Amino acid sequence: MQKNDMVIIALQNEDCVSTDPAAGNPSLEALSCEGYTQDMRALWTLSIPVVTLSGWFLARAGAPAWCWWLGAIYALGLHPAVDNFLAPLLKPTSTRSANRRLADLLLWLSFPLQAVVLAMALLLARDFDTSSSEFWAITLSRGISAGAYGITSAHELIHRSSKFERGLGVGNLVLCLFAHFRVEHVFVHHRWVGTSEDPATARLGESLYAFWVRSLLGGLVRTIRLEFKRGPWNRVVRDQTVQLLLISAVIAGFGTPGILLLVVQSLVAWLLLATVNYLEHYGLERRETAPGVREPLAARHSWESRHWLTNAALFNLGLHPQHHLQASQPYERLAPVEGSPQLPFGYSLALIVSMVPPLWRRIMDPRAREAMARIPASSAEIPIQARAGSQ
Repeated sequence: MQKNDMVIIALQNEDCVSTDPAAGNPSLEALSCEGYTQDMRALWTLSIPVVTLSGWFLARAGAPAWCWWLGAIYALGLHPAVDNFLAPLLKPTSTRSANRRLADLLLWLSFPLQAVVLAMALLLARDFDTSSSEFWAITLSRGISAGAYGITSAHELIHRSSKFERGLGVGNLVLCLFAHFRVEHVFVHHRWVGTSEDPATARLGESLYAFWVRSLLGGLVRTIRLEFKRGPWNRVVRDQTVQLLLISAVIAGFGTPGILLLVVQSLVAWLLLATVNYLEHYGLERRETAPGVREPLAARHSWESRHWLTNAALFNLGLHPQHHLQASQPYERLAPVEGSPQLPFGYSLALIVSMVPPLWRRIMDPRAREAMARIPASSAEIPIQARAGSQ
């Protein structure tokens, strides 16, 4: 990565992006922080599992049956509505999260909280027939929580240098039977992103449904090939062993309903992850500068979403360009990158739109072509701020 690939709006020690045109970044007015605190913003990371659990408890206590679906209603209904229509009017806080201690604590909570959500789902589901709407509401809501919260927090944790934090990340992945992602994402995706070697980069014109198959199977195959070069007792084998123990425990404790819930919630989580991968790099390719040689990775090879609730609830996942430029940067320090291609909507609405391939292509294909037509970063661009990667 070259120093002046793109301009990162470095936030340094400020809590929010300045909206003063004299500060040089008037295009980020929607990220104004007036009237909000960073600590309160950080708590939004808990919203998906907390809403899911709240809905189950309400329904169990006698509330209307639709409360079983509250987690799904929030993630696929309220979240995109607030993120794309209400939040821009309110102009809430910037992409910057709380202080490092609180940000880490919220991240560490993800594994025990996910374990509680899965345990509650298994306990509740055994009281219903597998053909009942309640069973499927619990199963699908748990799957959405596992994908949107569990895997998203795992994504942050597996990039950390601490063995403790990486272990929490693997734990989150085990709970949705996707532990090989810790190898695939770090050692395949981050190395080959924007090329045909990366199963997690969606090609221009590729439908979401074709991408699901190619990315999920391709990622698993690439990971297995990579790991077995390390020897027979590698990370894939160890992780699969742990997952088999989880499967055995669920079968022993909860029987057929339990294993059906575990498998289906895992599948939902996988598809959510694959859809997010689809959104993040759709149609953005690193050019071949010589036979077998690709241009250096730049911010224009990832779509960015500055939508407030996307980043507040998903550990700043929408700030994907800087994540790829500085993968070790903790989520609460990520910032927008000037000049990066912009998704026209937040992740939750983008997910819904991508499920309608003709509509998705009509909106995104021209944007992808425009992004790829840009010339590479020149020496005239402002270099990445030196302090951006040190906080």
